[in-house]
Amino acid sequence: PQRVVGIDEWGVEITESIPVNFGRLFVHPSGCVNNVPTTTNPGNRFMPENANYTRQLLRDLIRDRQLPLDECPHSLEYRAWVGGPLVEPPPGEEACNGEAGGCRHMKVVIEQRLAIARKRHDRLQDQLAGSTPQESAALLKRLGQAFDHAQERASRAEPEATTDTPRAPRRPSMKGSE
Repeated sequence: PQRVVGIDEWGVEITESIPVNFGRLFVHPSGCVNNVPTTTNPGNRFMPENANYTRQLLRDLIRDRQLPLDECPHSLEYRAWVGGPLVEPPPGEEACNGEAGGCRHMKVVIEQRLAIARKRHDRLQDQLAGSTPQESAALLKRLGQAFDHAQERASRAEPEATTDTPRAPRRPSMKGSE
């Protein structure tokens, strides 16, 4: 794709290329569908390092309860990461192969997640609507203090050591078993 960035003195459009980063659609725990970029650069799309990045990103998103839109939420494909299906199926339901735009199972999960998020939002709005101006001002002050405290801690923080994530047990080595 190209975009126009200006016009020269003769009236000719000046264009530049826009790199295309490929992404994948995921269902957020709130029920929203997001396009998550799965490449760091369009030029390295087919490099092995990008495949590793994509796999790691997929693992992190799934562990954070985000669901690939094009797969069935009852799939056991990621059981090594989450210990079972992505979403526990209702009794009598079985996983399908998924489909672009979400299978019927995914559409039910999206509706459920949206309903939960809406209830949470409505509850918070009701709580805030019933507060006095003084209570609202006190809440804003506390939020500001929490934000200031978090900024201060982040500026003093040192990088934390990475922790190993649990992995599946390794298969026994075949060395020496002649």
